[in-house]
Amino acid sequence: MGCRSWGPWVALTWLLAACVFFGLSPGAHGITCRRCRIEEPGSRCFPATTYCRVDHGGCLAERQYKDGKLLKRIKDCYINGTRCETSWTTQEDEIEHEVRCCTDRDYCNKTL
Repeated sequence: MGCRSWGPWVALTWLLAACVFFGLSPGAHGITCRRCRIEEPGSRCFPATTYCRVDHGGCLAERQYKDGKLLKRIKDCYINGTRCETSWTTQEDEIEHEVRCCTDRDYCNKTL
């Protein structure tokens, strides 16, 4: 193997190293989401400034209402998207749940 044949391999090695360094490796499908267990109107997210990362899923945002008034928001990661874009009302306490999901960019559930 001569010196000329090393040229493409060295370039490919550097390209792969750069992709891994910047998180662009083939097969990397992860997304980072805002995590907020409870966020009531007029108050901050609890626990404050937390995030989650999921490789095969997306970001979720749930809103809960009672009598048309927003009670709280919940933000998290999801793996199984069966709850995405759904809404239902629990019969016991008559709380309406509205769930939305996104996968288009990191922290996409921050403003949902």
